[in-house]
Amino acid sequence: LPHVSARIFDYDNTLPALRPGDEITLKVKFSSASTKYGEKSDLYFSRNIFAVGYAKGGCVITGRWAGAWLYFPQYASRAVLQAVHGAFPGDTAPFLKALLMGDKTDLYMDGDAYVSMRVSGLVHVVAVSGLHVAFLVGFLLLIMGRNRRSSIVCITLVWLFVVMTGGSPSTVRAGLMQTMLLLAPLLKRENDPFTTLSFALAAILFFSPAEAGSAALQLSFAAMAGIMLFAQPIYDALQNVREGRALPRLRSYACSVLSSSVGAVVFTAPILALRL
Repeated sequence: LPHVSARIFDYDNTLPALRPGDEITLKVKFSSASTKYGEKSDLYFSRNIFAVGYAKGGCVITGRWAGAWLYFPQYASRAVLQAVHGAFPGDTAPFLKALLMGDKTDLYMDGDAYVSMRVSGLVHVVAVSGLHVAFLVGFLLLIMGRNRRSSIVCITLVWLFVVMTGGSPSTVRAGLMQTMLLLAPLLKRENDPFTTLSFALAAILFFSPAEAGSAALQLSFAAMAGIMLFAQPIYDALQNVREGRALPRLRSYACSVLSSSVGAVVFTAPILALRL
């Protein structure tokens, strides 16, 4: 079918060495994506996946798409992963691959490490999110300063990073928000956080309406909305609890972390309660 995308998982390493842009042929048996593990579920539908297929037989590379050069972000991602693998020892490289690019393939293979991270609640650290985008923009602005050139460079590299890491809802949301933030001074407009957040949500749902049922998208935008609405009032209240000059920087940092955390939980807690 034309204009229909497919995502392939090779659990048994039976596929040939594929490159972005390769054209392949294989026999697939399809079933509805409305069920998961024998129960009704909208998980796949929320990701715009409406059929699940299982390969029957081998895969054959039949050609290569003329526009394969458009996949240069995927090649850049692979180059970064190979550089990490060559620069760090075997017990560290899987974690850094997941931390930098969101590639958890090798981390899954180390069952003990992955289970330990899940039990300790640290697995979210290796999930590429808006935090990575914010760090990228912050680092670029730190070394380049705030000017027209740095804004253009930041916008370009942000979207390159979003594509390289797979375009998860959280990174797309962060990419759109950072783009709006960087474009505002270029267009001589004032940036409004709620307008920016609303635009990001509208843009994602315009191209992918089914994402409205995705827990990842709901939690991502709910957390940001909570931080925008409640973080500053909570921070001001904490700062006024007890006046004093002892360790002002440490006090300010602790209040900032606590207020952001509480603000993020305000809207995400009800979503988690409904879904669990």
